[in-house]
This record gives sequence, structure tokens and C-alpha cells, in this order.
Amino acid sequence: MQEANGLGLAISRRFVQLMGGDISVESEIGKSTTFKVSIQATLGQVIINNYPEEDQRVIGIAPGQPTYKILQ
Repeated sequence: MQEANGLGLAISRRFVQLMGGDISVESEIGKSTTFKVSIQATLGQVIINNYPEEDQRVIGIAPGQPTYKILQ
């Protein structure tokens, strides 16, 4: 089993706090840990797509775009 330094949790907590929420934790030694994220959220709006899916094809890249290399 590996142990982490907790930096990921600190970063995650800060993101949640920026959204007006917080993270809580419940832990049982040797068993499990549960993290709960609480934020205020509202439902999104319905987006009506007026374009048929068959018309949504990429046909090229705009001129002057940078070349990217993807590492595998």
C-alpha cells in the first residue's frame, strides 16, 4: 500500500471552496475513508440543437493553427 502526501486533497478542497462549498471526511482506521463534497448548484438550461448531427463533421483546421505532438 502506498501513502500519499495529501496535496491532492488540499488542491481539491481549495477548488470546492472556490465554488462556495467544502469537503468533509469520515474515516475508520484500517477500514475506509469517505470524502463528501458539498456545493450549491442549480439546474442547467436545456439547449436546443438546430443542426442535424450528420452536418456536424470536421472538414479541416483553420489556417495558422499550431502543430501539436501527442505523446503515447
